[in-house]
Amino acid sequence: MKVKKIDDFPIYKGANVQLKKAGNIQTIRYMQKKAKTNIKKIDKHNYVDLSTGELKGFANKATTRADNQESAKHTFQKLRDIINANITRPRKCKFLTLTYQENMTDEKRLTRDLTNFYKRFKTYCKNQKIEYPEYISVIEPQGRGAFHAHIILVYQKKAPFLPNNDICQLWRQGFTETKAVKGVVDNVGVYLTAYFTDLPLDEVPDIRMLDHAKDSDLKDVETTDENGNELPKAIVKGLRLTMYPAGMQIFRCSKGIKKPEITECTYAEARQSVGNSRLTYTSCKELISSETQQTVNKIKYEHYNSYEPPKKKAK
Repeated sequence: MKVKKIDDFPIYKGANVQLKKAGNIQTIRYMQKKAKTNIKKIDKHNYVDLSTGELKGFANKATTRADNQESAKHTFQKLRDIINANITRPRKCKFLTLTYQENMTDEKRLTRDLTNFYKRFKTYCKNQKIEYPEYISVIEPQGRGAFHAHIILVYQKKAPFLPNNDICQLWRQGFTETKAVKGVVDNVGVYLTAYFTDLPLDEVPDIRMLDHAKDSDLKDVETTDENGNELPKAIVKGLRLTMYPAGMQIFRCSKGIKKPEITECTYAEARQSVGNSRLTYTSCKELISSETQQTVNKIKYEHYNSYEPPKKKAK
């Protein structure tokens, strides 16, 4: 599928749109779809281009998530929406990273080990008399190919203190990191999913992988070492997507995790719902495939009524 940015396409008040509410984020999506008449489908694998009479094949099945970028983007957009729907106050969250000591690449074992971890963690919370939270777990491949897991714990009240040594004993497979989602982050979903998909340049296992990246995908960020000293770090945006096996379930959620609210309404009704929220993003694209041509407008608003302002430091 080809994606082409175009000038803003006007949306009329009576046009049918999709309004998605995910925590503090509201997105209006308008799509105009046209079927292309210059092809004739023969079977699920082949079609005829009527303008040339040429027999062509549909896209082959992906072997990695990077082979189907639209599918991968859809998966992480869904993850961003779920994170935003559940995290409006970062202080109610904890962020765990569970890593294997060895180079573990067995997806089934990871699923099994996570299930056992949650059982032990539930017992731990009961014994400590603290709330057992809802969770969102994300599988992430490291540069060396090994899998590890990130877990976002979502509490009803302020997240309790969790000693990392305790989490490590519950995990039993290697190393752990336990930390808070610090500060007031405007869009937690974007902040965390960028963390999941970006790959530090020093972890790139093969220089040929950089063929997937453009110059604009390379950026410098600041990180800290174990002594708290700030260090520059180069990362490649989105490169980790090339390391996911095709069909892999990237994230899982507990039963109590909220889903974004999606409604169909007119553009005028959507704007009324948005109210005086701040406009933060607009996009207008034309999506062209062998079968259809679509114009998609996306308008994103954010409001901060449920955010807590950062506390002032005592003088």
